[in-house]
Amino acid sequence: MIIQNGKMNEVSIRHNITLMKALIHDMEEFLAGNGPIQETLEQAPVIGNWEPAKRDIPCLYGTVLNHPLLGEVVPSGLTSQLWLLNLDQGWARTLSRYYRLGKQAETQSAE
Repeated sequence: MIIQNGKMNEVSIRHNITLMKALIHDMEEFLAGNGPIQETLEQAPVIGNWEPAKRDIPCLYGTVLNHPLLGEVVPSGLTSQLWLLNLDQGWARTLSRYYRLGKQAETQSAE
């Protein structure tokens, strides 16, 4: 979600919060030895002819300074999934942490 000029999509943010809370609950239940109940599985959609796949997710790429795990300077840093990008206040929230936004990269225009 991009926040710019004081505008954001609050409904979308609240929807994502609901989804993440449900996921956390289900993961905690799994760790406690409780998988989904039969009724939940009976109501779940079926996916056939399936295979593992990857898809792009929003993230930030750039030079990261003072990362708590990766070190003082990470010249080609790639963040975890981007959830909030507040251009008004100069910060981003990824799945794992907040980032302060420095100067944005200059984009190359197609000629």
